Amino acid sequence: MRDWPNAATLYAAGPPLSQSTTLPSRRRWPAVLTLLLLGGLIPESIATSNTPPVAYLANPALLVFLCVFYGCSALLLRDAWRARNLGWASVILLGIAFGAMNEGVIAAKWWMVPTKGYALTWGVNWGWATALTMFHIVYSMVISILVVELLFPRVADRPWLRRRGTLIAALLLGMTQLLGLLARDYQPYRTLALVVALLLIPIALLLPRARPRSPDPRPAPGLWRLRVTGFFAALLFFILIFIVPGAWSPPTLVIVVPLGAYFALGLWRLRVWTGRAGWGRRQELALITGALIPNLIVVSFQPGGELFVTIPFFALLVWLAFRYHHRESWEPVSTS
Repeated sequence: MRDWPNAATLYAAGPPLSQSTTLPSRRRWPAVLTLLLLGGLIPESIATSNTPPVAYLANPALLVFLCVFYGCSALLLRDAWRARNLGWASVILLGIAFGAMNEGVIAAKWWMVPTKGYALTWGVNWGWATALTMFHIVYSMVISILVVELLFPRVADRPWLRRRGTLIAALLLGMTQLLGLLARDYQPYRTLALVVALLLIPIALLLPRARPRSPDPRPAPGLWRLRVTGFFAALLFFILIFIVPGAWSPPTLVIVVPLGAYFALGLWRLRVWTGRAGWGRRQELALITGALIPNLIVVSFQPGGELFVTIPFFALLVWLAFRYHHRESWEPVSTS
């Protein structure tokens, strides 16, 4: 088992592939299009109710923008992850860079006070910025990527973009950032957030690559244990960011400490589990499903037609579970 996930594990990465081993584009484009679509829908309309489906009907360009922004970011992160065999530290830094582009440049929520218990310090809402960054690392990037890889297991361990596709995705992502910089309010802060993101990207790519891990003979957790763990882990995360600050009203920098500790604890637990014998795609899917259930429940009761996306997505997760259950020939990743 390696350090960060491929299609079958949250912490393994396939070896770098040469151009000759890359599959023809006609076999990769369905995965690319799916990630472009789900990359926008999962964080905006499935895991949250930030953008209800009725908004897309009123303004179809909004759906295009979100899919381009989220989807291109996920594609670029994913292909760097696969082609370079990135370790977990690199993936987290790239996720932070995306969070800076999203909430620091486009939405500018790093510089706002969204709810009781949060405040600005030196012009930055550190607690809310930390919470949103954690969300984007897990839900916008990692979960979106892994769900699509579960849908397309035959190409899950390969890069999906050639050089031209990478350049196009980077150009489109840059155009979305330009739109954020052209906004009237908070422009100096938006520029600062983009600079932070651009500094983090080369650092992430230059960090040591993932290294093989010693095999752990202990069995991987059962599927239902993973679903329940994912459920309560997500539930506690949302309690920490929405309920605790309002009830406790700590200084704005103090809330960063429990959030960071909780995130580190979750990463450590995942690293232990994914190194165990038998960890594979079914375990990965079970954990992802559990982590999405609290979101799906809450979002489904929001006005705006969310049921039209949450129910089909939940059905997709159930279908994937049956699909992998009946395809035992898809073996777990080797722990060697």
